[in-house]
Amino acid sequence: MLRSYLLSICLKSTSLVDWAERLRSDESLAILSGFSPDHTPSFASFYDFFHRLWPGCNNFLPHLRYRRKNRLKVKVFQCYS
Repeated sequence: MLRSYLLSICLKSTSLVDWAERLRSDESLAILSGFSPDHTPSFASFYDFFHRLWPGCNNFLPHLRYRRKNRLKVKVFQCYS
């Protein structure tokens, strides 16, 4: 997994989802990464690998995280007549 991730960095692939698809479609990249062309890992396997490699670090890929949208609090005013 680490060899595959280093190869993705060398090839300037920024997305793990795209990298997993690229491994599935290109046999030579799968072999260079150390995987059988028939059995390549999914992008979730890469995320699991990173969480096991750096267990205390939660922000290893901050640009790939989903960002929370700030919800505006709407104040309701009641008019009394």
